[in-house]
Amino acid sequence: MEREGSGIKKIRSSYIEDPHYNPEKQPMFYSDRTTFMVTFPNLNYGMDLDIQGVTERVTEGEREVLELLKENPEYTYSDLADRLSVSRKTVSDRIKKLKEKNRIERIGSDTKGYWNVI
Repeated sequence: MEREGSGIKKIRSSYIEDPHYNPEKQPMFYSDRTTFMVTFPNLNYGMDLDIQGVTERVTEGEREVLELLKENPEYTYSDLADRLSVSRKTVSDRIKKLKEKNRIERIGSDTKGYWNVI
């Protein structure tokens, strides 16, 4: 702590501002004469549903794309756009981000291939 009490306020405010914040999951503070501990519940636990191995955060929109691609790896950009009620450009941006995060890869050609969720 840089100063007694200032760090805790910063930690709590950052935690509360997190988009996945749940008021039922509060940070827990413990202190005795020699130890100070803070325990933060993992706000991302359960966020990725059954998508295993996702360690880097994905946005809600990216998570929706991942779920659909797990449902049907042969979905096209147009299929995804229709199912998500967004533009093809939005789907393209989300796919690009997921590729950059190494969460999906294209197997085969653009027309006859499929998506592999990593």
